[in-house]
Amino acid sequence: MNSLLKKLTGLTVAATLMASGAYADTIRIALAETPSDELAAFFVALDRAKANGLDYEWTAFADEELAIQAVLSGQMDIGFGTPYAAMQRSKAPLRIIYQLSKLVFFPVTTME
Repeated sequence: MNSLLKKLTGLTVAATLMASGAYADTIRIALAETPSDELAAFFVALDRAKANGLDYEWTAFADEELAIQAVLSGQMDIGFGTPYAAMQRSKAPLRIIYQLSKLVFFPVTTME
């Protein structure tokens, strides 16, 4: 099940980025945090999209506010992060496109 979820996540990201590719030669992606192991699925999806012909470049910002400002000013095409406060203050039509992960709880009990 976990493998299926990872594949679907990768396909969703790749499809979203490829659909955005119709509007620009190079997709500029603003990361709202420094790259970490939590973003591994995202980078795998980017590599798959690149193999399918998507040209992209990404920039990591130290602050979510900086990343969203780069998107609002037109310096970046897609923002990746959760800058909810900036989205609420902005009059721009910003949208959350997809959910990358899902939190699931598994209860654990003993036979005692």
